[in-house]
Amino acid sequence: MVKKVSKDNLFKFVESTVMKPLDSMEDSAKEFPDLKKTSVLAGIVALAMMVFNLFATMLSSMFVRSCDFWTGTCKTKFVLSELKNLDYLGLIFKNFLAYALIIFGLAAIYYIGSLILKKTLKYYKSLVIATLAIIPFAILNILVAPILGIVYGPLETFVSMFGTIYSISILFLAMKEEMKLQDSNKAVLYNAVVLTVSYIIVYYIVIQNILG
Repeated sequence: MVKKVSKDNLFKFVESTVMKPLDSMEDSAKEFPDLKKTSVLAGIVALAMMVFNLFATMLSSMFVRSCDFWTGTCKTKFVLSELKNLDYLGLIFKNFLAYALIIFGLAAIYYIGSLILKKTLKYYKSLVIATLAIIPFAILNILVAPILGIVYGPLETFVSMFGTIYSISILFLAMKEEMKLQDSNKAVLYNAVVLTVSYIIVYYIVIQNILG
């Protein structure tokens, strides 16, 4: 599946994941039946997120936006020389490590949570769901939003908000279905706790220590 996705069917795979995420979950669960194959998929997505971030950072460094507080007008200048000031090693290695930890860590927290609730959720399935759910976030928040922000600042906020909500919604529904959580109230609380714990860990480990 990894070979087919990377060479022949990448666009269709991404389109299906973004436009029909829950259907894509079912297909991918069959195509990635063990931790080894699922880990490769997660690694590829983390690598893509790093590339998106690198491209967006390079683009935003070349297009410097300045706004006048009193008039409310903004101007964008093209400054190619800013590219030499970027920390490319940090952008590549630190961001890849950060994104990989987020994906694998999120899957691990959901898996641990399922054990507490005494539900059957295999880690590789949790990893499949976390990996596919983060793809819309990766495309919209890391790649598309910064590019649109160069054109019109508020667009970056709107697109980022949509990407975040969309990925969280996919994560919530897919995990609820996989764990067969019939009690919607318990499902909402479970996801809220997991995402809060994930955010705290990401903030203190990834943002403060790896990216900080």
